[in-house]
Amino acid sequence: CVGRDFPIALTREELEAGDECHPDEAKVLGDYLKVDWNAQQAAEKFTSPVLQEQDTFATLYRPWGLLSTALIELPADRQKLVELLLAIQSMLSSQRLDWPQLPGWAAMWSDLADWEHWPTEEKAKLSGYFTNRGAAEAEMFLRGITGIPVRWGYAASSLICFRRPGLDCFIIPVHAWLKVAGSRLSAELDSEKRTTLRGSRYNTRGRHMDSPCQTMI
Repeated sequence: CVGRDFPIALTREELEAGDECHPDEAKVLGDYLKVDWNAQQAAEKFTSPVLQEQDTFATLYRPWGLLSTALIELPADRQKLVELLLAIQSMLSSQRLDWPQLPGWAAMWSDLADWEHWPTEEKAKLSGYFTNRGAAEAEMFLRGITGIPVRWGYAASSLICFRRPGLDCFIIPVHAWLKVAGSRLSAELDSEKRTTLRGSRYNTRGRHMDSPCQTMI
């Protein structure tokens, strides 16, 4: 789903294939971004379709995928999108979902934003993508979105220690994180939270690092 006019699924098969958006979810999100809607009202309408599904939890990939894509592709609307996430997070838990925990959100975001599996030649063309991803992630951290911890910011900063082609592209999220949340990262980096990484280690998302330097995360 790209842009404010989100392409919608015309059949159940298209919807389940994940190539298009649920029509109601797409309409609510589009209307919310175009009109001065109350975020809480939009949150209730946006989550209504998934609550009608037989397996609500297994279908959360659909609204989460739409929101993740919008956060990256619509940087001008980032504040409103984060407000929508916060409104969903503030919804009361039900027997079907624990909304305050945003079940599956962090995993969906991390998978969508995972650059490890992209060919190097494509990464060099996606500086805008990396900038928007880093800024959106940092903004979610600042606003207290469940599942986006401070250690993700430190992990992003650790990218400068990678020894691999395309480093000039990979470290773009570092600048975005520091621009949006640098002062907060610095404030939380007290002596009790510091861990020195030397040589070959794993970063805070569990990915292997070959680091020639020391990074405080």
